[in-house]
Amino acid sequence: MILFVNYFGSVGLFDGLRPAMEGRANACAIGLVSNSAQFDVDYEEPMVLALLGGDEAKCREMILELDRGAAYRLPRHALVRAIRHRDIEWGPLGVRINAIIPGMTLTPMVQDIIDDPEMGPSSI
Repeated sequence: MILFVNYFGSVGLFDGLRPAMEGRANACAIGLVSNSAQFDVDYEEPMVLALLGGDEAKCREMILELDRGAAYRLPRHALVRAIRHRDIEWGPLGVRINAIIPGMTLTPMVQDIIDDPEMGPSSI
């Protein structure tokens, strides 16, 4: 499932690489997220809290209840928050961690959103 690659894969990679970066000059990790991470998100959203808590089993259950937009947006929002949390921990270790949040690009996935009668052009 893409949720697990996008969120848990990214967080796992960051955490796995951190020890190798500690104490190295100009050490930096960068997460590529999405501008959708900042839209229509409740900071107490149960799915986001489950992601941040590392509860993969709960996330597997919860994702089935989400619409396509939320299933895309919420893990990205959680990833931005996970990066911010790590920044607080990593900074004193000499490691920077940042998120790049690009704008929308017309890709096949975005075209599917535009063509979707429920989401359509008004969502863009």
